[in-house]
Amino acid sequence: MATFNVQIEKLDANNYSDWAADITYIMLDKDCWGIVTGTEEIPVLDPDKAITHRDLKEYRLRASTAISTIYLNISPEFRKIIEGIENARVAWDSLKKFFEPDNRSRHMQLFSEFLACKILPGENISLFAAKLLRLQEKLKGINHPIDEDYMCFQLLRYLPSRYDSIVQSILRWSDNKFKFNEIQLELVVSSSTC
Repeated sequence: MATFNVQIEKLDANNYSDWAADITYIMLDKDCWGIVTGTEEIPVLDPDKAITHRDLKEYRLRASTAISTIYLNISPEFRKIIEGIENARVAWDSLKKFFEPDNRSRHMQLFSEFLACKILPGENISLFAAKLLRLQEKLKGINHPIDEDYMCFQLLRYLPSRYDSIVQSILRWSDNKFKFNEIQLELVVSSSTC
């Protein structure tokens, strides 16, 4: 499997969410994400299950790759948070706890960002929808998911006036059709004629 050498912005006081998303995909590329999340544990030597010393060595190499990738992609002033930690999962959890605490102020910040999220002049519907989905994921990550109806309303709420007729049509849809993905698809199709 070929891996790619990707440069990302190092973790600092202001970019945890973007950094975490970037690191997640780097770890997926390096086949280390299961080690970071704890869904893949260190293999135990067992000839009956064909788990060999080679499997153990390969796991340890990927575990080392995981922790070094995390550590080297942190700004030097924040490396002390995980300095001395050799377990990628413990390091990941420590960084998350430090940079993204699960508290009311974080909830309020993300909810405010969600409510203020508007389509920018010249921005396409897909990019705007992606911003909303990203905020939804962040809120879900702190155990405060956004209801799908509110996602739909936010997607429709700040569209330019040229979308008024399609918005009115969408608002009349049945409950089982009034879904975020359905609305996004309808808006993308309609944007070519607006």
